[in-house]
Amino acid sequence: MLFTISGKHIEITEAIRRHAEEKTSKLPRYYNSVNQVEVIIDGSRGGDTSVEIIARGEHSKVFIVTETGEDAYRCID
Repeated sequence: MLFTISGKHIEITEAIRRHAEEKTSKLPRYYNSVNQVEVIIDGSRGGDTSVEIIARGEHSKVFIVTETGEDAYRCID
């Protein structure tokens, strides 16, 4: 599975990269056709952090989840 992570107005640390990869690596348990996951973390929301996870699967299926909160780790969970 291809995994990418990017940040807007925030530095992506190795710890948050590992956390996001660990959590998203479990997605194929629920939908085994997931072949690509992209995590976008945006820190420009006035103190809050927005996390968007885009999972792409076979036959052009796309699942998008967005969460906003004070803690990026909790948003990823």
